[in-house]
Amino acid sequence: MANLPIGAIRVLRAQRGQIHRQQLIALGISRHTIGRLLADEQLAPVARGVYRHPLGDDGPLAVVMTAQLARSAVASHRLAAHLHGLEPWDRLPTPEVTVPRGRHRPVDGLIVHESTQWDRIDQVEIDGLLVTGLNRTLLDVAAVASPSKLMATIDAARRRDLTSWAQLDRTTKRHARRGRNGVQLFRRAVERSIGEDLPALSAWSRSAAAFLVRGGVPEPKLEFRVVDESGRLLGIVDLAWPQQRLAVELDSVRWHHDRESFTADRRRRNRLEVAGWRVLNVSWSMWRNEPDELLRSVRSSLFLRR
Repeated sequence: MANLPIGAIRVLRAQRGQIHRQQLIALGISRHTIGRLLADEQLAPVARGVYRHPLGDDGPLAVVMTAQLARSAVASHRLAAHLHGLEPWDRLPTPEVTVPRGRHRPVDGLIVHESTQWDRIDQVEIDGLLVTGLNRTLLDVAAVASPSKLMATIDAARRRDLTSWAQLDRTTKRHARRGRNGVQLFRRAVERSIGEDLPALSAWSRSAAAFLVRGGVPEPKLEFRVVDESGRLLGIVDLAWPQQRLAVELDSVRWHHDRESFTADRRRRNRLEVAGWRVLNVSWSMWRNEPDELLRSVRSSLFLRR
């Protein structure tokens, strides 16, 4: 990027090595200079009015950035759920974007949706990409995922206090329109679950951690990300004592009742145990009726693993 103006370099770094022609002009770069940069292969066209530096990102998210610059696209649906960090979408899905109605153009390797509710996108920026807001993302997931996957995604957001049933209910009303994909499934999921008496797992985790500390146990890490030596994510555990490789998983039937969750939980536990972690599982009824049993188990496990 040595021959590029410093302003253009800043924009390229913020936009995965891509820049729009109008951005170059706004930076005071003349059309003649733009032509010279193209001739010298400092920039290369990737879409109408969009250029990429040879050292720029060429991965799947770069395709999304191109769509954003060329067509005002916003990362959405499953990709947005992944970018918001919701566990059911840990793996990067096929890039997926939403564009205003009438701007759809097929793009290889990119799923494109059109929206007539563009004013309700509530976009946010994550890792340099424009992404649909959290609640809009959950509604969009309802249009492309199974009911169990939708429920797991909503629960993942609630565990991290990213949303509430009141916000989800407002989202349903705000987007309600005959024929709107996913809105009926989303409404049923919200109506079925409003008023449930189980707390979000994040609140349960904090309560359990405070109880254990009062019982003389060292303070645990909450929502701890366990990775292997290469940095690959093995799982996110509710309570963790990393030095002793001990984890406590709070198993609510509400969040672990379906076949997908059951299988995923077992796979994650296997990965953790292979990596040398011991995992203690605690159900909601065990926590309510026998909290001292959890305290004794954690104390004994920490002692043994020291």
